Amino acid sequence: MSTNQLCFVLENKGNCSDSELISKCNSISFDNNSIKLEIYKLQSVYFMIIQALKQDSNTIRQFQQLLKSLQELDRIIKISSKLNCIFKKEALDNTTSDHKRIVMSLELKNDPILISEYKQIHRKDKIWPQIITNMDTIGILDMGLYLYNYSAFIIMDTHLDFDLEKDGKQWSNLPKEREWQSYVAKFQKVNSDSKAMEKWQIMTPLL
Repeated sequence: MSTNQLCFVLENKGNCSDSELISKCNSISFDNNSIKLEIYKLQSVYFMIIQALKQDSNTIRQFQQLLKSLQELDRIIKISSKLNCIFKKEALDNTTSDHKRIVMSLELKNDPILISEYKQIHRKDKIWPQIITNMDTIGILDMGLYLYNYSAFIIMDTHLDFDLEKDGKQWSNLPKEREWQSYVAKFQKVNSDSKAMEKWQIMTPLL
């Protein structure tokens, strides 16, 4: 995932269909070779990713214009402020190999103290090194974790042959993985005995 990437949560105000949202986004003019716009859905919540694929001045202008155009969606959809990434698993190299993208969401407990602690344990100097090693082992190229209110969102880029069900089972059995899931369970509104891939809900790509 490029550092030139912005993420937003969109909440349906009740009068917007998926097709209307997609139509609105498709009507916005920008170069698909310079900017990538993705939208994922889970129930009434949409997760939007805007990524600049180039770093030239024309792309920057298009990027800024796209953000202004999206503000017009406020009539039908509520757009959050830009989300901050609280954890980033960097790719091992800078190659731009083909990948599979998976976006998932999970509900956290409605407790500001727990949310603050959740952010702290995902700092680069706090997260367990073995957990990062496990991601490399299982075929996760990079990952970003974002928070919006009491919802967590993951953008996960994997090798093309990554299978969430099959590889997820192997992932849960890697060193320290069960201990990590037990450790983070107190923050999550899920069954504490669940494996990671049982906790996170996959968001459906719309665009």
